[in-house]
Amino acid sequence: MCCSPPLDAVAHSCQFRMMSSTPAFYINLDTRSDRREHTERQLARIGLVAERVSAVTPADIPVDRIAAAARHMSATELACSFSHRKIWQMMVDRKLDGALILEDDALLSASIVAVLAVATLPETCDALQFESHPTDALLGPPVPLAGGIHRHRLMSSSLGTCAYYITGSFAAKMLARDDLDTLAVDRILFGRGGKTIYLSRIYQAVPALAVQLDMFARGQNSAGRSDLMPSRLRSPRPKGLAARLDKLGLNASHALRILTSFAPTGELFGARQLKLPIADDIKAQL
Repeated sequence: MCCSPPLDAVAHSCQFRMMSSTPAFYINLDTRSDRREHTERQLARIGLVAERVSAVTPADIPVDRIAAAARHMSATELACSFSHRKIWQMMVDRKLDGALILEDDALLSASIVAVLAVATLPETCDALQFESHPTDALLGPPVPLAGGIHRHRLMSSSLGTCAYYITGSFAAKMLARDDLDTLAVDRILFGRGGKTIYLSRIYQAVPALAVQLDMFARGQNSAGRSDLMPSRLRSPRPKGLAARLDKLGLNASHALRILTSFAPTGELFGARQLKLPIADDIKAQL
């Protein structure tokens, strides 16, 4: 019977097989060794090295900062945002052109390596969303990347941050925002509420090259068991007439922003609403 190699052996194998020169990082709680092993095996399978970054926890954040953000997100959601900012700052400090950022519950496609090897990636986009989300997304016309993978201008929300590429200059721009404690990190990067999709070069990979393990039943009882979901369920959600009016206003504003942002570039006229397909080698793991 075949047995799994030890973690150190997986890491060594991963380093030997690395093909992309793009730096990569993955966020991992010190208490979740199961997720660390899951991620290292994913990386070894696709032939990529990623630096482990210890996840920020609520205990690492000043109490007054948590209290100030409580209207907008839970303490664990804020800690998740801090973890991503931690990597963005590392990118700026190291003067990196770009990097792949992963969370430790991602199922990955091997095609990510080929996409990261595209030499023009830093010049053609600020961020590239690899993850699939259950809801449809409005996407611009396809632009070839590598191996049948295309990037499409993101014109609506495609939430999730389990796997994305970001440039160093864009990471610095995100760190300068004054609303990082009021919006979840995926909404800032890939959501209409963050307004980034209208103002920057944000793209979606099609097919999607990553999914969160807890999207699937088998993952919810293994490494995919979320430390964040219970707090999300407890997070305050606006209700009542005011909330409905706010949503109507957001929808109207979104429609106008789509028109003014993407019609002048011509991308809007080739746009389509799409339920994101998932890469075949991810499906094979499910």
